[in-house]
Amino acid sequence: MNGPTVLSATPLVVAALISVPLATHAWRRREVPGAQPLVLMALAVMVWTSAAAFYLFVQSAEAKLFWVTVEFAGISVLPSAWLAFSLRFTGYRSEFRLLAKSLAIGFGALTVLMVATNPWHLLFWHELPAGTRGEPQPAVAYWVFFACAYGLTAVSLVRLAIHWTHSATHYRRQTGLIVLAGMVPLATSLLSELAIIPSSPLDPTPLAFLVSIVLIWWGLFKFGLLDLIPVAHGLLLDSLADGVLVVDARERILESNPAARAMIDGLTANSVGAAAGGILGLWTELRRACVPDGPAQFELRLQKSSLPVFLEVRAMPLRDDRQRFIGHLLLLRDVSERHRAEAAREALITDLRAAIGQVRTLSGLLPICSSCKKIRDKAGLWHPLDSYLTRHTEAQLTHGLCPDCAKRYFPGI
Repeated sequence: MNGPTVLSATPLVVAALISVPLATHAWRRREVPGAQPLVLMALAVMVWTSAAAFYLFVQSAEAKLFWVTVEFAGISVLPSAWLAFSLRFTGYRSEFRLLAKSLAIGFGALTVLMVATNPWHLLFWHELPAGTRGEPQPAVAYWVFFACAYGLTAVSLVRLAIHWTHSATHYRRQTGLIVLAGMVPLATSLLSELAIIPSSPLDPTPLAFLVSIVLIWWGLFKFGLLDLIPVAHGLLLDSLADGVLVVDARERILESNPAARAMIDGLTANSVGAAAGGILGLWTELRRACVPDGPAQFELRLQKSSLPVFLEVRAMPLRDDRQRFIGHLLLLRDVSERHRAEAAREALITDLRAAIGQVRTLSGLLPICSSCKKIRDKAGLWHPLDSYLTRHTEAQLTHGLCPDCAKRYFPGI
């Protein structure tokens, strides 16, 4: 173990050690958007830098191949992890994030397999002739890996840069810091591969990741990186129970959420860019609310299956920073349950009124003769009890004899 080797390995070991608390901190905050890909990035840097440090101390070809394989286990994960982090940080759709995770697993596994089996196929590096010194020359599989890795990293940085241009001031600062953290190792690696940076036994790219990690750490403590990740409009729209439909000034569909697609026949996730009048049967009714002067609101009755569906439609004109009209935002709420509740209440009130109308009761003092039992009405006329009850109540009287009267009038029966 010589001094130059130890000196070269020291920055790699420092980078690996710094990666550990970064991964731990991000894992503790793993429920925050972007934290899980950040854990994967930190672990990948730790694996890469640790293996690069061990590589400097081994001499045999088998040992070098082993540690190079371990290096590429970390290297191959980083581009896809960056892509997953950038998509999650900028709030991209879940299907793209799932694609990024699948890509990270598949790309990493294939790269590690190609590196580990290189002595048999020589597709990653060409073997050096016996007795010669130097580094193996890259082969076709290496350049395919190189193009894919840099392509994924570039896509991540472009996505973050676009997000930076549309962010508020505080978000812009932290997004710019993340872009810088990604560009430092990317530029260093590219310059090293193009031989612009003089070659040496120490690969400068892992050291560039040390700078990248420091920048991310600064973002964590300076800007609260994992506390300030904005909720993008796509994630917000997907979680809304109300339908959201956005059309431009030419009545082309720009955005819709799952709730709107469930309410409107013909509206799908692939309808973006299509003319609303061409695919939406309800557009004639919906566009009644689309007036450029101000908000408008009305209710729309639809017939789905056997039950009517009532939609409350609210439309608001959209304007750019120069107050020019650019489209409409339509909010749709299913108010069918409210209509059904109101109909049930009205039916109940009608039934109660009908029942009350059929009920007539006697109340107050009724003058009744103590002898013949006739009742005197308000006009002073006397009426037999049975006729009075029939006239003033809903009761229908029938005549018969009680047992006492039956014995009195018909003693022999």
